[in-house]
Amino acid sequence: MNITGLGRASLKVRDLEKSARFYSDILRMPVISESQQGQVELRAGRSNGFVLESSNPRDSKPAIDVQHVAFVIGNNPRTLQAAASHLSANGVAFSEVAHEEYESLYLRDPDGHLIELYYWPEW
Repeated sequence: MNITGLGRASLKVRDLEKSARFYSDILRMPVISESQQGQVELRAGRSNGFVLESSNPRDSKPAIDVQHVAFVIGNNPRTLQAAASHLSANGVAFSEVAHEEYESLYLRDPDGHLIELYYWPEW
């Protein structure tokens, strides 16, 4: 599986280490930088615009936000099938959804954010 693109996204997460491992190990997004202020920046395809931010641990219920992040992983159904095999091999639950022009896999990260992996066909 290879994520090929993302504009920019920043997620607040409860456990920065756990989330960074999920995105770097399971979704194979390389870590670009880590800051002392509780941020991890990852590469998503050609973009360095995916940031995980630690929520304030002093809050009674640490804030997490963002409803949905979608990553392009290729341009044909084979890339989606390979991603499904990879997720299954790593014990990650997902659902498959067929849209009008493409298909997606939907899964949750460790904080419950909805992640979509999809291919976008080249016409």
